[in-house]
Amino acid sequence: MNVIKYKRDSFAIAFIVVVFFVLSFSDLCTAEFIKTRPDVFQTNDGRGKVIVSRAERGVFLAFGSPVDIQLFEPDQLLSEGTQHVFISYDSSLNGYTKLSFGEQRSYRIIGSLTFLIGNFRVAIDNNHGYCSIAEIDGAGANLGILGFRGVEPVARYKGAAAQALLEANQLDAYQKVIKNFEYKGKVLTLNGTSIESASIGVSFDPPNNPCIPGKEKVFLNPLEVDKIRKIINAKERLKFLENILKIQRRSPPLDKLILIRISEQNAIGIDFERGLVSVIKPFSVSKENQICVMEDVAL
Repeated sequence: MNVIKYKRDSFAIAFIVVVFFVLSFSDLCTAEFIKTRPDVFQTNDGRGKVIVSRAERGVFLAFGSPVDIQLFEPDQLLSEGTQHVFISYDSSLNGYTKLSFGEQRSYRIIGSLTFLIGNFRVAIDNNHGYCSIAEIDGAGANLGILGFRGVEPVARYKGAAAQALLEANQLDAYQKVIKNFEYKGKVLTLNGTSIESASIGVSFDPPNNPCIPGKEKVFLNPLEVDKIRKIINAKERLKFLENILKIQRRSPPLDKLILIRISEQNAIGIDFERGLVSVIKPFSVSKENQICVMEDVAL
């Protein structure tokens, strides 16, 4: 990849301002990824840089020699002494389409994948158009994670708990068979073998979750769960659920979430209106309704 090309086509362009709720959300989160301007995030040691590109849509990552976070200028980024990758995004497909490593090699993305580069673990989930970038070396409590939906930053947290919730592709069924790619020494490898094919990744469907899709499901918060448990009369309980469902038909709860992880047991979503992470779990099934619990998680 020609870094000079990105200086000209991506980094020197005027940044299109991210919508207010995304910026507000990012600003509220404490993280080891520090936002030094609307389109630039850096690790606090100055070695890692994550830059959003709007002209050629995608996310650029670079890892190398420390640069003072207050002095770093994206258009001065040099290829010498750095590892870098550009993750291309196609909004018409709602997916990430290509990885370009330095000036050496590009790969077409098929489905989803996870790879290591420098101090980053990058996971791409093309089922949901979601990409997570996590630090992997250092004190667990201070390791940062960034989450993007397309090119929009939607999560910026730190700590092992945040990474466990917000990294993409954490599917138990595939952990034993799907390994991380690694970009090291200007070569992309898998289990130590260099990758010569033109495309990488695996296409798989997320597990079935009883709460998704959310049509005709009743979503309760923990307070509502406590309340319904105290309602002994079956007719009153049904009326309580029907009143909630009427409200949720007008404003479906899942419409407010960016779903980033789905398993058979739960789903993780980012509530972009409130700037919170929510966990969705099945609660019970009645003849009339499937009941799910949607609980906010403190990170």
